[in-house]
Amino acid sequence: MKKIREILDFVSEIEFSKCLYYQFLSLNSILSSMKGEKIEKEDMILTPYYICDKGILEIYDYELNVRVVENVDTKSYFLKKTGKATLDEIDGEILEKMKRCYVELKTENLDVDVILGYIEFVLGSKELKDRVEKIDGIYNCEKLFFELY
Repeated sequence: MKKIREILDFVSEIEFSKCLYYQFLSLNSILSSMKGEKIEKEDMILTPYYICDKGILEIYDYELNVRVVENVDTKSYFLKKTGKATLDEIDGEILEKMKRCYVELKTENLDVDVILGYIEFVLGSKELKDRVEKIDGIYNCEKLFFELY
């Protein structure tokens, strides 16, 4: 079983402003060949960026947050984060984004398919495409990169 950092050794990368960024499409390609496999569990945050001639667009609201916890309780996390009393009170689009971008693991390792689903969600987000087009004039998914913390 591999660690995420071992997989990143094979992902296309660029250096920009003395930081190293990995390409979403490259990670997607590598993980697609690993469908059904697991990645060693560890806390991680994968923060997306759109890098173009105009600079870097930080896309913090789409970052993937994976937490190793003693008790899995994503519902409590979602309610605390939004200040709502029930999941029904949370806007459907916001709840969907939270479900795709937040993962808690207890004893199990991280299923590659979870990360692939997250990448698909980010790449297919109309809201994100519209945001990028307002800044860059065009959306090109090859310009989507990420940092891993």
